[in-house]
Amino acid sequence: MPLLALLLLLSAGGQAPALPGSSVEDEIAFARALVSELGYHDLASERLERLLRQGLPAEEERRVALASCGILKLAAERELDRGRRLEFQSLAVRKLEAFLSRHGGTTATLPARLDCAEVAASRGRFLAEEVQRSEEGDPPTAGIEAEVAEILREDPGGEPPGDPRAALVAAADASFAIAVREASRVVAAIEEVPEGERSEEQRVAFFRAWYVKGKAYHDRGAAAPLGSSRRADDLRTAAGVMNDYLLSSGEGSWFGLLGCLLLARTNGELAREAARSESEERERRERLETALSLCEWVMEHALPQDPEVLREVAVEEGEEGKGFRRERTEEAFAIALALSNREGDAEGAGRWRRRLLEWMEREGDRSPSVQGYLALLEGARSLLEEGDATEALRLALRVLRENPRTTLELRAQAFLAEIAASGGGFDPEVLLAAAEGELRLRKPDDALALLRRALGEMRGEADRATHGGRACLLLGRAFEALGQPHEAAMAYRMGARDFAAEPSTAERNADGFHRAMLAIRRGGPGRNDEAPRALLAEAEQEVTKFSRGGSADTLLWRQAVRLREEALALQEEGNAEGARAKSAEALARLERIGPDSEWYERALARKGVIACGSADLAVARRHFDEFRRRVEDPRNARTDPAAIARRKEAQAEADFFSATLALREAEAQGDAAARARGFERAVPLLERALELHPERSEYHPRIHYGLVVAHVGAGDLEAAKGVLSSMRDRFAEDRFTGLAAARVFSALEEKVLVAREAERAPGSSEEALTAALREAAEVLSLYNSTAKPSFRNWRKEADLWFELASRGAGDFDRPRALYEAILGTFADDPEAEGRRAALREAHARCLFAQGRLAKAEEELREVLAERRTRETQLLLARCLGGHLRGTRPPFVEVAGTAEEEGEPGPPGVPPSAPKFEECNRLWLELLASHREAWRDAEFFDLLFGHLYMLHRWSRIDPAQGRRLRSSLEAFASQAPDLGESIAGPEAAARFRWLMDRTR
Repeated sequence: MPLLALLLLLSAGGQAPALPGSSVEDEIAFARALVSELGYHDLASERLERLLRQGLPAEEERRVALASCGILKLAAERELDRGRRLEFQSLAVRKLEAFLSRHGGTTATLPARLDCAEVAASRGRFLAEEVQRSEEGDPPTAGIEAEVAEILREDPGGEPPGDPRAALVAAADASFAIAVREASRVVAAIEEVPEGERSEEQRVAFFRAWYVKGKAYHDRGAAAPLGSSRRADDLRTAAGVMNDYLLSSGEGSWFGLLGCLLLARTNGELAREAARSESEERERRERLETALSLCEWVMEHALPQDPEVLREVAVEEGEEGKGFRRERTEEAFAIALALSNREGDAEGAGRWRRRLLEWMEREGDRSPSVQGYLALLEGARSLLEEGDATEALRLALRVLRENPRTTLELRAQAFLAEIAASGGGFDPEVLLAAAEGELRLRKPDDALALLRRALGEMRGEADRATHGGRACLLLGRAFEALGQPHEAAMAYRMGARDFAAEPSTAERNADGFHRAMLAIRRGGPGRNDEAPRALLAEAEQEVTKFSRGGSADTLLWRQAVRLREEALALQEEGNAEGARAKSAEALARLERIGPDSEWYERALARKGVIACGSADLAVARRHFDEFRRRVEDPRNARTDPAAIARRKEAQAEADFFSATLALREAEAQGDAAARARGFERAVPLLERALELHPERSEYHPRIHYGLVVAHVGAGDLEAAKGVLSSMRDRFAEDRFTGLAAARVFSALEEKVLVAREAERAPGSSEEALTAALREAAEVLSLYNSTAKPSFRNWRKEADLWFELASRGAGDFDRPRALYEAILGTFADDPEAEGRRAALREAHARCLFAQGRLAKAEEELREVLAERRTRETQLLLARCLGGHLRGTRPPFVEVAGTAEEEGEPGPPGVPPSAPKFEECNRLWLELLASHREAWRDAEFFDLLFGHLYMLHRWSRIDPAQGRRLRSSLEAFASQAPDLGESIAGPEAAARFRWLMDRTR
């Protein structure tokens, strides 16, 4: 069945039948085409697995099983999403290793080992790139971290490191080690076959494996820090491997060209190391010259200058061969230019650049390869170093214009930003391109500065007409990224209104204007005022005016969007019935948009969103699946920039809400294990939505919140805390950060309960509970700072900080300030009714712990006037009579208000005596009310408090000293061990301390 026929069948919802009369080779080729041409990995894998289940002869079974591994390798090469690429690479490595353990020693061993070496080397390069990204401030996603942890669990090299960067490095090392091991085994196996008897397949595999081994050493060494011994060892090993490789490969062959360029890169990397002596500098210069000589050789021999020889190459290798050789030539120029620029060799760089441009001119109108464009950027850099900014800009702008929406465009934009940062006046096109690059690198502040310069460089109507619409579009995006929707709305509005004649930006500015107004209407004071409503209506009109999808459908779409926003507003106000009615109206508008409309894909995605909001999960899933099938169908490919932009908007919405739908589906599971698995499945979907749509900053807080929910639901609290930490840094004021903190806090409360239980066990440590309390307090503090003030949550936070301070892990200022804030903020709150006395007592405890006893006494007397509890009496007694701080010697005596001068009393009576008498009555009342005298620890604590108060009273009244000694003698006869058997050694130590003072 032709591939197109299969697609038609799939679009109708069917399954692909077996190819009529097909052989195993046909089936394998078909499965590979599904992945390489269309990206249908799941379908291809299922097809091959179904073939394996049919029962095949041993040789054919091995071929199909190996092809099933190769499908994963192809999928990894094709995948743009970084997390999914690593997942495919790891699956391929595992599956190939399993294949080798089962089918070792067969004809399939050689290709399997080679595939395993190549995919492991690719995985190592990917992880080395992730290390660099993390060093640049872009940490790995949770999905990549999870895959890295799995790689390290499989590696017998030792305990996985806890630091994420170190884990990435270790996983990369493990991957390169697999590549070297398997490539070495392939080389060794083929070397056993006499050279004259090797088949073409063996000869090709021999050089592929040899090259993989050398490149693995090169890539691992290049990723290591400069000056490290491992870097030097790996690069020198790579150079040795490639020298041997080149001696065996045919001069001018594909393998020879690849080997020359890899050896040039390796020598160039070795020449980066700073020389510490004259001999080292001489060696460094020799390596640099060798690298440049190898590049020179490739330039001369990749595409022979002799027309007759070139024709022979074309006949023998075809257009594919000529293309490969052209790309190697351009790669040689890129390496030589980069090395010359790095070394500051302006003369050499200029010579290479001139040869590159002459060579490209001889090639005619053919577009350069990726390596050719990289060479042009290096040429632009050399021109800039020479002071020819005009020509440098020309080359950089060529790369920019010929590579839209690629990493080459981003490299060109970064180079333009580098040029612009040097100051001076530049054409608006340069500054706008540089600003767009900064936006794509998530640097909105830098982008805004460049955009302001671009606006200042627009000198007349011609500049405004050419660049004004794009400038407004980028301004709007910069303000959106900075969380300033009002400024974004005005920028987009200007772009749509003042630059309506610019078709490439007018519709996108109108869309941005509408999106920003919706954001304003969604939150903040005054969102329902007349001015925002009027601007939203204006935005709808602008979108309708510029839409290329038909004015009727455009109006239906905008009405549906507005109705949905009104539904959300009603929902926030608690009007659920009104919200359902508005959502139904919105859905009715969307249903009128047919499949032929340009707005159909956006309508499909939005219908799924509305179904999510209505908790109709099955309907939502159906809409999102239909949207995905439509987008993936090649017959629905988009070429018009506006249509592509519209699809990207729909894709962002569908990806985000599909991921959140997975969360809802997980929450709906009744079984705990199924629920946890559902949350695990949601994590990569959320990460994918984040990685695929970095420009949709309005979704980022919600996606991060979803990741927190998913990680908590899956039982991975550490991952949830990591995401929350990122939210705290990036979205400190966003309400979703508070909601995420609440989710994490709920999990931490469980952790605190577990730690409390563990602390009760004999010989347990206090550290685990202290750490759990601190985590919970910090997370709850974050939530309380972003959420609506809540009596319950503020009280919880204050109690947590108080407990931490009581355990010696903090100070009492924080809980005291919180209790004071609670008493002020929630004075009239119904939830706080009847709890004011308890709050004031908690506040008094903080004052008491800080030694601010006079204020604590005042607070406690007022509490006692409202209610008389043993806890309040105990605190007041300690305030009046003094107390000890600490449970182990040496103790600290804290003065009580009973000794403070200045309070009048009866004539002839010391000023503090009335307070000691009041304190004595309180202690006796507490002791008398205790029902288990001499039988529990609390009684001994109360008894010590009373006796210590007598000790302090005896300083102004000797009669109390005699009373104290008598009481201590009676106590010692009643409890010879001073209560140690019941209250513990710490209580006994306090009594011994008091006896020493009494003697």
